[in-house]
Amino acid sequence: MIAAVGRNRELGKKNALLWNIPEDMKRFRTITKNHAVIMGRKTFESIGRPLPARTNIVVSRDSEFAPIGMIVVRSLEEALAEARRIETEELFIIGGGQLYALALPITDRLYITQVHDSFDADTYFPDYSSFNRVVSKEEGKDKQYSYTFLVLEKQ
Repeated sequence: MIAAVGRNRELGKKNALLWNIPEDMKRFRTITKNHAVIMGRKTFESIGRPLPARTNIVVSRDSEFAPIGMIVVRSLEEALAEARRIETEELFIIGGGQLYALALPITDRLYITQVHDSFDADTYFPDYSSFNRVVSKEEGKDKQYSYTFLVLEKQ
């Protein structure tokens, strides 16, 4: 999984991110490039287009939902099967909140950007305290926010 979260695990509000941190977006592009990414329908709608240089898989229960350039599946299990058919290295869950909650128990690694601030949100990342092995940690700061890039695994 890859996500940016606020101090209280905030993800977004009204289907939008709560911050704009260019280094976080750059990290996201670098880590997920040339890999399969799995997202929920609302996350896809907030992005508005397939992400370039990635296999884009959307989980949606809406049988009419069929955006161009996307693989649409009906469940997380189907998404994982499709991604594994294509992806030989690492695949990424990229949002939203419901999909993160479903996938967390079967996730091996988290790429988290912790934004060191609290935000008014309506969507939250699930509790990930069981991911307590720090693989890497890098502090950063931009004009508005300080943050930490983490790679975490379960111990």
